[in-house]
Amino acid sequence: MKKSVKSLVCLGLAAFGMAGLLSCAKGTSSVSTSVKTSVATSTSAKPTSTSAKTSPSASTSTAPAVVHVASVTLSAAKASIAVGDTLQIQATVLPDNATNKALTYTVDNADIADISATGLLTAKKVGSVVVTGTTVDGAKVGTLTIKIDYPEVIFEAEDAVFTGATVSSEGGHGGKCLGSISSATVVTYKIRSTVAQKATLRVSTAIVRADHNGEHFNSLFTITVNGETYTPSSDVADNNGTAGWLNFCVFNLGEINLVEGANVIVLSGMADGWTNLDYLSLSSATDTSWYKLEIPDGTGTDYIFEGEDATMGAGALGLPTVADQEGAHGGKTLNNINNNTGATLTYRISSDQAKQATIYIDTAIGGVSVADTMSLTANTAAVETLTTLADPDANWFHYKEYKFASVNLVAGVNTFVFTVTGGIGNFDYVKFVSEATLALAENDPVLFEAENATLTSCNVQTDTTASGGKYVGGVNASTVVTYSLISASAQEAHLRVSTAIARLDANGSHFNSLFTINVNGTAYTPATDTAENNGTPGWTNFCLFDLGEITLASGKNTIVLHGIDGGWTNLDYLSLSTKAEVKWDTPLVIPDGTGTSYIYEGEDATLGAGATGLPTVADQEGAHGGKTLNNTNNNTGATLTYTLTSDKESQATVYLCTAIGGTSVSGVMTLTANGTAVETVSTLEDASANWTHYMEFKFAAINLIAGSNTLVFTITGGIGNFDYVKLITEATLTVA
Repeated sequence: MKKSVKSLVCLGLAAFGMAGLLSCAKGTSSVSTSVKTSVATSTSAKPTSTSAKTSPSASTSTAPAVVHVASVTLSAAKASIAVGDTLQIQATVLPDNATNKALTYTVDNADIADISATGLLTAKKVGSVVVTGTTVDGAKVGTLTIKIDYPEVIFEAEDAVFTGATVSSEGGHGGKCLGSISSATVVTYKIRSTVAQKATLRVSTAIVRADHNGEHFNSLFTITVNGETYTPSSDVADNNGTAGWLNFCVFNLGEINLVEGANVIVLSGMADGWTNLDYLSLSSATDTSWYKLEIPDGTGTDYIFEGEDATMGAGALGLPTVADQEGAHGGKTLNNINNNTGATLTYRISSDQAKQATIYIDTAIGGVSVADTMSLTANTAAVETLTTLADPDANWFHYKEYKFASVNLVAGVNTFVFTVTGGIGNFDYVKFVSEATLALAENDPVLFEAENATLTSCNVQTDTTASGGKYVGGVNASTVVTYSLISASAQEAHLRVSTAIARLDANGSHFNSLFTINVNGTAYTPATDTAENNGTPGWTNFCLFDLGEITLASGKNTIVLHGIDGGWTNLDYLSLSTKAEVKWDTPLVIPDGTGTSYIYEGEDATLGAGATGLPTVADQEGAHGGKTLNNTNNNTGATLTYTLTSDKESQATVYLCTAIGGTSVSGVMTLTANGTAVETVSTLEDASANWTHYMEFKFAAINLIAGSNTLVFTITGGIGNFDYVKLITEATLTVA
């Protein structure tokens, strides 16, 4: 019988006790890569003489007992790695004294990761792999699942926008972290994503005291992503370490949804959540980075629209005002706009086509750097704007142009509303740079129906062809139609009148043959007196006459139409196109109030500084309680805040007691109740006025809510020496 060479070698080696080095089972062989086994041999391969004595132990030597593997367990420093990274897999083979601890490594999906003979895992694609370690001795198996993620981008906490925290140079990734975390802490990360995508969110923060539930992220912070509350899929750290202020652990919080462009992730501290914040990281398929607003320079034509061209809306300090100013473009600027929170500048701009436009603003900011000065909406949609204006040469007369925003114009009329939110300074103009052709568009006309005016020697009649179904008939030489209007500012207004052309043969197609006009006591001659549409002559043939521009005063205005003898007509309406609001002069009706009177002294208010500093408390004979507030008169922007608790919802009438100094003052004070603007009496009158003649004025009606109510009075003019506020209501009020 023939034996193979391999069999003979095996038999020969076995004779020398080397079975542990070579296995001949089933005709295969494998060499251990990690275990060295000692081999017992005789002390002499060849006797030196026939009479030499051999040690008994040498002649009877045997191999040591083999200790077989019982189990193997795999572990790693972390449960996930990024594509392109490596991770060393560790194997624990038991028992510890096992003779042969060698094992082989495999992965279940070689497309996702590779593993070397020594257990070094290399990530190739996003996904999960199961690593299997199999022992040579006994084929014992251990497994470990590793998640492969996209590369991780780290956003340091100290680079975010934060409040209620401080930067510490002790520990943390990059050597810094945010400390002094409390319930007042807000950390805002503004991050750009190149596409809409999912991203794995991780946060590195310190676990200071595990005994206080500190190992759970939800006990340290809450999260919002783009304004929506986010609940982590897991809130336990990957590695807890030893509790302490610099024990930074990574919390894998799961997947969030990013939008293309700007994303806002906000971490808000929890009460008693002891921690220091290190960083936030995102793993996503495409790039993420810190967000920075990029505004193109704009191409095409420059269009400048002056501040005084805007339709102005009042803010906390009233309406912006137009003032002559050397150095400003066009020689004029807007005053009373700096920190006039809520004041608006509205521009209606026509565009001949849908195009991009870059917006610049020109203003004198007064300080070298100001932030959050103004917000912008374009066709009602919020527009992201430059947040900080900087001018090293700043003063109140140094006008500088700032690239502010990029907008998309629509073909037709576009409405842009700039709202003051901070220290915008003295405002000069807005500039649009665009390849479209732009022009200021006239505001939509406001109709004032003739039947709502004060009528003399005429009457109201009905007809479906008239605006609102009514008109004023019986017009004759004695007819007087008086429109009493309020204008929010001094401004130009485009005047139109709709009236019937009853007969062309009496020159009825000319407005000057139907009416004469008086504006604020001055005769007005229309720029044109021919109707835009004549139609067929008749008593209800209402035609629109475009009469040109008139000048309105700030406040009350009177427009009077006088009938002309032989001017056969019926009057439908008058319309005005303006920049600032114009409305009927309708007296504000404030109820007297019923119930209990509650008086709150001026000195009881929380006082806020205005243009001339804080109001001051002074002794004053004749004032209620013997005290008054001085430094209130014309202290624009100064505030008096009262916080009152009401036992129920109820209406209340608000009275002011003050010494106005003059017989009549207007626009002295605004009022908000629980954050909402309240319409107030605009004019205070006192025939016996002097600086110590205190008089009570019925000022406003408000709706109280059950619980805490906050009333803020903001000085906008000559309020005089202020004494007290009185509320009359059926609710029970207490000072909160």
